[in-house]
Amino acid sequence: MGFTPTGNEAITTGTTEVTAVPAPAASQRHIVTEITIYNADTVQRTFTIQVAKASTNRIKYKQAVAVGKTLEYFGRIVLDATDETVEVFADASATTTESDIVVAYGIDA
Repeated sequence: MGFTPTGNEAITTGTTEVTAVPAPAASQRHIVTEITIYNADTVQRTFTIQVAKASTNRIKYKQAVAVGKTLEYFGRIVLDATDETVEVFADASATTTESDIVVAYGIDA
């Protein structure tokens, strides 16, 4: 097995879940090492990071983030099923600007 570092960038879309880390291919694992979310809006937002598998969502972290501040999540998340993803969403639609999501993860194959 080899570990290949990679990453992903996305933009929040209000209360709709955004896939921050896609599901791994068969015989692979995605190991998330860091998720950052910058609040680019003009009001405080609460962001939720969750693992979605089939129709089940497990909240991993939830935090209110002030204007111009960044949520930094360094907890390990291991995706080891082809229907398992990491999703991010906010508590409301942006007043002016949606927020930036940056994820660092690796592919273990």
